Amino acid sequence: MSLLAREVFDQFVASHYQTEGIAEFHRYASVEALSQRHKSGYITLVAEHSGELIGMLHLREPRHVSMLFVQSSRQRSGIARGLLAAAGTLAGDINCEFTVSSSPNAVSAYERLGFRITGSEQCINGIRFVPMQRISPNDHRA
Repeated sequence: MSLLAREVFDQFVASHYQTEGIAEFHRYASVEALSQRHKSGYITLVAEHSGELIGMLHLREPRHVSMLFVQSSRQRSGIARGLLAAAGTLAGDINCEFTVSSSPNAVSAYERLGFRITGSEQCINGIRFVPMQRISPNDHRA
């Protein structure tokens, strides 16, 4: 999971961040950090194809998307949508409201998944993000 998150981040997000933000994300996505968060109640759902990890969704609370990454060759194929649906089922509500702190370059991808911007861009520890929320999985643009 850590490797997938880092690979996709490095390919699509890192160029939009300064050194501090890249280092902070790599620390956050490390195996050790993931393990510690799992002990404190975070959950991670994964998507696999023929034994290969192709997507991951890391959740806090369980309604805040902490990380959502899909292998670059498999993006826009429904994997992220499926992971969110599975998370909603786990939460006991397929219409589960999710929040996310989206990297600025992923805002349009989250909008396609039904999320809407709820605040202005912020930066904490070098991590740039736009707060977003998904009210209903049926309320999205194709």
